[in-house]
Amino acid sequence: MEYSELFELRKLFSMYETHSLTHSLTHALTHSLTHSLTYLLCRYDIDLSGNIPAYDLVGLLQDIPGSDDRTYTCDEIDAILSQLDVDNLEIIDFEGFIRWWTS
Repeated sequence: MEYSELFELRKLFSMYETHSLTHSLTHALTHSLTHSLTYLLCRYDIDLSGNIPAYDLVGLLQDIPGSDDRTYTCDEIDAILSQLDVDNLEIIDFEGFIRWWTS
């Protein structure tokens, strides 16, 4: 095997290692974030239904770690609610919120 072929193989292996590591880290971070979000959602789910009232969305968004200084306009809240409350039942389900937040 020539030097150039070895160099190309090493490059490919390095790309694979990087992709694998990135995938593993992303999975771990997503799992950790999902766990944190579920904990927060449970604090708002008083009746243990797996849903929170739409009017709690602003409080929930402010309680997410790292969003201390983030404020949302009424238009942004309306846009978020239109994605999360597609049935217009004025409730937000856990799975939908987690999917939305992690996307």
